[in-house]
Amino acid sequence: SNLQLKKDLIDDYKRLKNKLGKMPMMCDFLDAKSRDPRSYVEYAKSYFHFIQQIEAELQNQLSTQQKELLSLFSLEIANGKRIEEVALIQTLIEKNNCTINELQSFISEKYGYIISEKTLDSLERNLNFQFLGKEQNVLVRVNESFDLAAGFRRELSNEIYNKFLQDVLNYATRKFDSIFNLGLFQNGFVIGAKYSRKDVCRILNWEKDISSTVYGYRTQNKQTPCFVTYRKSDGISLGTQYNDHFIDPQTFAWESRSNRKVDSSEIQNVINSELILLFIKKSDGEGSDFYCMGEVSIIPNSIIQAQMPKSNEPVVHFKYRLKNRVEENLYKYLTSE
Repeated sequence: SNLQLKKDLIDDYKRLKNKLGKMPMMCDFLDAKSRDPRSYVEYAKSYFHFIQQIEAELQNQLSTQQKELLSLFSLEIANGKRIEEVALIQTLIEKNNCTINELQSFISEKYGYIISEKTLDSLERNLNFQFLGKEQNVLVRVNESFDLAAGFRRELSNEIYNKFLQDVLNYATRKFDSIFNLGLFQNGFVIGAKYSRKDVCRILNWEKDISSTVYGYRTQNKQTPCFVTYRKSDGISLGTQYNDHFIDPQTFAWESRSNRKVDSSEIQNVINSELILLFIKKSDGEGSDFYCMGEVSIIPNSIIQAQMPKSNEPVVHFKYRLKNRVEENLYKYLTSE
């Protein structure tokens, strides 16, 4: 299947190249309403990494560092799930410096919301890839202003590197714009849009990516994102056969991990959270992204100590009230057999 995917990606690339009469960039795929060029990033770490295998003129044009930076930006920043990092680095590429007021004004005028202080604090951490534990020297924050690092500016003098970086940033802007809806924008997420666990950790402004340890849920900074696979795979262990389900489009029955009791610190952290967010995917076959259901609250007196029906391990039942009712088509899709 991997070989077939590569063949399909090459075929689609060559088809668009023949149509345009030139080497297509990521945004050309969007203009042509062809496949989502994110497929190339997911396959090869960046669009450049993929097409350098096809275009001889691109080989040996970038340094190892430039390729690494392209991969980090393509995979981790420019996926269209949050706009602040993209807007900031685009401004810095254009003019070396960007004040917080300038960034706030841009986001407010284009998208209609104000960047939170916690998000502002996270930008340097994310764009220098400290969030991932892969630190790079991209920018520095000096008081109320961001400056592009001198070393990163030198990397941008390579025209091919600059071209491919700006292309993936433009792609990210267009993808974000395509899903953004101010009326559905809540806590940094667009209700109904899809996010990975890593996306959620970043958008919640957590200092480090701990997505590999989140599993079904995790509380940090009094924030608890809950990730639910609605249709469980056959053959999963008895201890993970949770009975999470919609009662109606605005009420969700949720269970803790097995072998948990109400008075445990883990469950008390959920109960005392200032923000609980619900993310759902229909099945594991959908991949690693979950639909954002938005903010939920615990229905009073709904917390019940119980047992798993087959393993008899202790488990805690909750009922959540969704702040926003689930859109009808998405509700039917998630709950249908």
